[in-house]
Amino acid sequence: MLLSSGVRAAGDVNGDGRDEMLVGAPGVDTNRGAAYLFSGSCGVDSDLDGICNLRDNCPFVANLKQSDRDLDGVGNACDCASRDNQLWLPPGEVLGLTLSHGVSTDTTTLSWSAPLDPGGTGTLVYDVIRSSNPADFGVSATCIESDVTLGSLPLPTDSAPLAVGGLSSYLVRAENACPLGLGSLSTNSDGVARTARSCP
Repeated sequence: MLLSSGVRAAGDVNGDGRDEMLVGAPGVDTNRGAAYLFSGSCGVDSDLDGICNLRDNCPFVANLKQSDRDLDGVGNACDCASRDNQLWLPPGEVLGLTLSHGVSTDTTTLSWSAPLDPGGTGTLVYDVIRSSNPADFGVSATCIESDVTLGSLPLPTDSAPLAVGGLSSYLVRAENACPLGLGSLSTNSDGVARTARSCP
């Protein structure tokens, strides 16, 4: 049997979430050709579990076996209610962030209201992050407090003194119990979603 030359899509032959390609090579032998199967490109694999985001039922948390106990399309590794079909999502952005600065104590106290969308049931906690650069809440930022419960006293306070002519910018990020439950930090003036450092 002679094999024709060419490239053909072979589908996901090995079940790794990537389409393989079959390449024909006639004339490798006098009477026969050969076919070579090449592993497909995954594209984006955010959690590095070998399954492309487009086919991964949990694209940001490794879930190699793609386990989905409640068959809701969300992998157990990132479905915080995998027994009752409830899909948890990241909470929305906090509302009404207010800063008050005590001149005599040189401290800044923060208060806010819960987001309209908590992303699921259960108690939200909050990270308070400060930066001297309003465009960078990553490398140059400092975690003021982590896992603060709304309504707890005392209110989160930043005791870092303000430099003359200096600037302090704050972000408060809601978080629920889901592994993907870090909430929205809204967008910058260009409409790009803000990112921020993780807090312990």
